[in-house]
Amino acid sequence: MSEAKKPHPLHRAWAAGVFDAKVSFPKNGFVLRFDSVNESTMKRFYEIVGVGHLTIYDRKNNSMLRPIWVFATLSADDSRELLLFLSPFLTGKRMKEAANLIGKIERSDVWKRKHPEKAKALVVHKPKTDTSSDTDPA
Repeated sequence: MSEAKKPHPLHRAWAAGVFDAKVSFPKNGFVLRFDSVNESTMKRFYEIVGVGHLTIYDRKNNSMLRPIWVFATLSADDSRELLLFLSPFLTGKRMKEAANLIGKIERSDVWKRKHPEKAKALVVHKPKTDTSSDTDPA
């Protein structure tokens, strides 16, 4: 996400809702991908998040089918940036999956070599799953 582009928190929350509803986290690799036939939703999502790639697949062999819009991150860096951008607005399961994937990216040797300064100052991203206080009430 570029510093110049700072979407309103409501727009980020909307994008996180779309992402939460549609994305499947990868078992292997770092690419995040989802698709929809709704052009306006996909274009708005892409505009808000500012990373990744949006492609249209026109199904010309069947004129009864609408084109499919596909959003995908093209690198681990894009996936990490997208997840950091959306994670404050994700729900429990997706927030945990996002934290796990961010951690997986940041532990990868390729990412560490590409971002040595970030790797040195690494912040461990863990989802908040327990809302109770960490302090002992006694």
